[in-house]
Amino acid sequence: MLTLYIGHRSSVAIAILACLYIRYRNISLLLIRKRYIIGGIGAFFFLAVYKAVYAAIKAGNFELVGQKIQFDQLSDSALVGLEQFVTLAHLDLVVKYDYTLPCSNLWLVPLSLFPFSDTVFGKDGCTYNEQVQPFLFPGYSGGVAANIWAEFFANFGYAGFPLLVVILSLVCVAVEAIIRNVRSATLKAGLIVAIVHLTFYIQRKELLGAFISAKRAVLVALFIFGLVYVHRKCFPPAPAEVMPQGARALRRDNG
Repeated sequence: MLTLYIGHRSSVAIAILACLYIRYRNISLLLIRKRYIIGGIGAFFFLAVYKAVYAAIKAGNFELVGQKIQFDQLSDSALVGLEQFVTLAHLDLVVKYDYTLPCSNLWLVPLSLFPFSDTVFGKDGCTYNEQVQPFLFPGYSGGVAANIWAEFFANFGYAGFPLLVVILSLVCVAVEAIIRNVRSATLKAGLIVAIVHLTFYIQRKELLGAFISAKRAVLVALFIFGLVYVHRKCFPPAPAEVMPQGARALRRDNG
């Protein structure tokens, strides 16, 4: 509720997607009940509409909130909140003009896996947004996000689409393999959030940005895991009291 009040919907969306991933990671999508699908769509519709009203909520202008959530205004509020027009416009314009990026930062993706490496690079003007916004969105005052498919088309043409699918599939299979072999719930949570960044949120990012977001989620999980590990080493739990055999038998008999 706090993050929604501030206006950051991403944390809530990531939490919803992570819970869905945990619930359905070993279940065929065809077995999901319709009411759950409707509930999920409703949750994301709420997040989409919320972007159009959160500023009014923070300002206490509930009259404006009421106007924006009226039935005839809901569709407009949802379309603005989903940001899909700007995101899809990337791919549309890149294909239309057969746009090619003058330079690319894809070679930095492997380096992004190292902690804090993103503070060292990424200032060379070769990011997708820095090159595309002046050319395809001149005069646009706000941010235009990105489109991972447009980035790969601008780098590799139509061959970029299957290439991206292969890269993300291999990465997610590797992360899932780690999840299955990790016992810590904290580390599993960080890895699951990383998968959400590499599958859902990557649609409005470039590849380097998606990897950096995924890495940060894992680093936070590792940090928490480290704190717990140190705490347990410094303050080990008291050993369980050893009961005599007869006492254990009596306890079982008494339920």
